[in-house]
Amino acid sequence: MSRILATGSGRLAAVTLTALLLPAAALALQHPGPHRGGGGHREMAERIMDQLELTAEQRAAVEALHEDLEGSMQDTREQLGKARVALFETIHAAAFDEGAVRQAAAGVATLEADLAVARARGFQQFRALLTPEQQQELDSIHEHLQMMRPEGGGPHGFGAHGDF
Repeated sequence: MSRILATGSGRLAAVTLTALLLPAAALALQHPGPHRGGGGHREMAERIMDQLELTAEQRAAVEALHEDLEGSMQDTREQLGKARVALFETIHAAAFDEGAVRQAAAGVATLEADLAVARARGFQQFRALLTPEQQQELDSIHEHLQMMRPEGGGPHGFGAHGDF
């Protein structure tokens, strides 16, 4: 696993791996940087895998799953970057065109949805690699992280963005 996390695109790989490990971490893709308690996505992914006590075989399977997901999402990420630029330019055009703004925003939304589906599919594949005990521990970790979300997630409901 450390080979993936130490590559030139280590931060992106760690972010993707973290998204595989926890749906709550997918939100962190929109807010890069350290999480509460110190460390970034790489450290968070490693802590989660350590806490789940993954076997060497499970870690190898997670690595393969991560590589597959990363490859399948790369093109969509590139398209999303271009779509966001197009939306920005449409919003800041000299003349207001509601239809064009809606069309550009819909393009971004479609690509965001594609990435969310890919992450959810990858997460379910990851979850299937775990023992029932590890799945319970993962649920506990997810609950704990959900309560720590700065957007107001916690015992009173979902975050301000209605995520998860």
